[in-house]
Amino acid sequence: MKETPSSFLAYGDAYLSAANILVLRKNDLNEVFEIGPIFQLSGQTFELIAKSLLLHKGVSESDLRKPKLFGHDLWKLREELQNHYDVASIVESTHLMHAEAFFRDNRNEFHGLTLEQASDTLRFDWQLLALNENYFSFLDESRPTYRTRYPDGSLAYKPVRLEILLPCLDCLRDFAYSQIANSTQ
Repeated sequence: MKETPSSFLAYGDAYLSAANILVLRKNDLNEVFEIGPIFQLSGQTFELIAKSLLLHKGVSESDLRKPKLFGHDLWKLREELQNHYDVASIVESTHLMHAEAFFRDNRNEFHGLTLEQASDTLRFDWQLLALNENYFSFLDESRPTYRTRYPDGSLAYKPVRLEILLPCLDCLRDFAYSQIANSTQ
């Protein structure tokens, strides 16, 4: 099957739906489950949506598969996506609404900081970076690889705010659908 922007987007949408379904049960589950399947699905969602938009902009499928160019590295995909789209503007209103709600509901976690002072750690791109670093090992600089698909209790994971990340992924998915649908009409 030839991969097209629409097929990458459809797979990304399916992974996002699965992540959102699991989040509904998150309070019933332990942290290992959250770090494992939900983070994994969230990462795959961004990867596939980004690749759909990059394919749409003319980046070749073979380049998207090359580990040294992009592979599964969410940050490299985000940087290339930023060359074609203003990602922060695409998710801005959704991000602001959810970041403010997260900050308000978790104020004690921020130890007296204001929303403006805490805002860097709540940004959408910060969430992607944390997600990326939770799964990638950069010990071998010649080839970053996934540490494991399963969480390791001995590792410290960077916080990923699903309450911010998933709505922004929903927004990015909707944007991708509008871009790809407009080009096929």
